[in-house]
Amino acid sequence: MNQYATYQFYTGTFHGSLIGADEFDGYIVKASAFLDGITFGRIAQVTEDISAAACAVAEQMQTIQSAYSDSSGGSVAAEKTGDESVNYNAAAVVSPTSSAAERSSFSAAVVLFKEKLMVGW
Repeated sequence: MNQYATYQFYTGTFHGSLIGADEFDGYIVKASAFLDGITFGRIAQVTEDISAAACAVAEQMQTIQSAYSDSSGGSVAAEKTGDESVNYNAAAVVSPTSSAAERSSFSAAVVLFKEKLMVGW
């Protein structure tokens, strides 16, 4: 499996901080597979832009995973102590009904490919 970025690149060049060293390999392998999918396996050379796109996708995957890490399957939107009331945000995953900001956040890496990397393919 391809791994388009290292943790050193993620923390140094990309200046990432959301993913810990112990989780990075799992996320970057999945992010690299995602990039292979949207490029139909045409990434011939790993450039800095490819590595940055992989890091951006990995961060989005980690963000989505974090939103669904509690037992309810959603992030906590509100919590009340008296009489114990908890409300969960079920719209944490990017879906057709997600807000434009959520959709654009996840698609940042795809836009990077379209604008910078796929020119001339």
